[in-house]
Amino acid sequence: MLPLITGSMMTPHTFIIILNWNGKHHLEDCLGSLSSINYPNYKIALVDNDSQDGSVPFVRSKYPHVHIIQNDKNLGFAEGNNVGIRYALSQGAEYVVLLNNDTRVEPDFLIHLIQRGEEAKEVGVLGGKVLMFFNPCIVNSTGVNLNQFAYGWDRDFGEEVHSVNREPGEVLAVTGSLMAIKREVFEKIGFLDPKFFAYFEDVDFCIRVWKHTDFKIKYVPQAVIYHKFSASVPGESSLKRYLMLKNQYRIFFKHFPLFKMLTIYPLFSMHRILRILNYLRQHDLSFFFIESFILLKYWILMPLLFLRHIPGYMKGSHKRFWDMVIPEMNIPSFKAYSPGYERIVLEKKELKGKKIFHRIIMGVNDEVLGEGWSQLHHGFPRIRRMGERSVCFLRNEKGFGYLQIHGLSDSIPDKAWLEIMIEGQRVGRKELAWGWNTYIVPFENDFQEGPVEVQLQIKPSNPKLEINMGFGVNEVGLSPLGSPMLRWIED
Repeated sequence: MLPLITGSMMTPHTFIIILNWNGKHHLEDCLGSLSSINYPNYKIALVDNDSQDGSVPFVRSKYPHVHIIQNDKNLGFAEGNNVGIRYALSQGAEYVVLLNNDTRVEPDFLIHLIQRGEEAKEVGVLGGKVLMFFNPCIVNSTGVNLNQFAYGWDRDFGEEVHSVNREPGEVLAVTGSLMAIKREVFEKIGFLDPKFFAYFEDVDFCIRVWKHTDFKIKYVPQAVIYHKFSASVPGESSLKRYLMLKNQYRIFFKHFPLFKMLTIYPLFSMHRILRILNYLRQHDLSFFFIESFILLKYWILMPLLFLRHIPGYMKGSHKRFWDMVIPEMNIPSFKAYSPGYERIVLEKKELKGKKIFHRIIMGVNDEVLGEGWSQLHHGFPRIRRMGERSVCFLRNEKGFGYLQIHGLSDSIPDKAWLEIMIEGQRVGRKELAWGWNTYIVPFENDFQEGPVEVQLQIKPSNPKLEINMGFGVNEVGLSPLGSPMLRWIED
């Protein structure tokens, strides 16, 4: 453990910037935890992006020591934070710490960040260990990775804390949910790029640090915070998907070395074409047209993009950045994670007083789900993704003999099967097919009437393969033969 920092020489003036947009329900957790930190020389500025939920009056009355900056519209994550950064620097801040409003911090998180920064003058940006707010034994981020197809992802996402033993060290980028930045970094490269609006703006900023300064970026595992993952924008919302897609292209064309773009772009284009065809196969027409338009735009602008790269290539040091990019060209592997903040995760003994249905539709009557489900994905139809094992509770009646599941398989590696158990008894197994499908399992109903536990488990053909984003379930239900709810009967 680091000793407590004492003395003015070791306590540089630090501003914590919290960006808020209709996040009143998060602010008590965040600001309340900040009131207990033991760093002696800091101030807090809340930048509000024109919230309509009473956030500003709430903070003004309950946390009068917090300086409030009100924007007259939603400027997005990048420019919203820039407003706070400019204010902090005008007040003499030596460090600026960007902190999400949907977080809770450990009392010593700031001491660890600042002391590491003061010990290593070559370090310009620092990040900490970000854990899941509602499940602190699971990692949200220990830094950010990037591969040669410009996919960015949180390092160690979804891993159990006890299995992650990252030492302090250099990392390509740190997440914008916790980012401590020295004043000198802004003086050299400016602020967050507002063109990103939200998502990848932290990666863009860190790449610019590697390319255009001599500073390094460091991960500090002792600096711990807890983050409500995807609380501001649901994990599969159309807005989030669009921004991440657009900004992935922006990262590729803004930062990748010219000689690498020339060799990688044909493969990148083919990869994206396959993704576009996959949108069509899934009847995701909005993203079929959106990405087709983006890709076509970059094909047309390619000569100008190459010419624009030449001056930047001469000025920047691409080697430091490129050496940290992971040399793979594919979709990175993501673990499924169940945040649990949208609902209560139930066990069977807790069902008393709950209304149990014989059919669950995600986002409609899914209050009685058990463990293993992701947050609600707001596409159409709405789904919750499951990992290797997920549990729900259904009402069984005499005459019921069919279990029906309607779901989306779009990211299961290799061949995989869905195994179904009722009250711990295996009743069926179905091979998962690509895309949207309905799976109907007939079973001998010798189970009790009333609530029964239904367990769904994914089994890949290769047991060494991880289940990544899982299988997306829209509906699961029990029905009798002849029920109009059954989509079809399989042989």
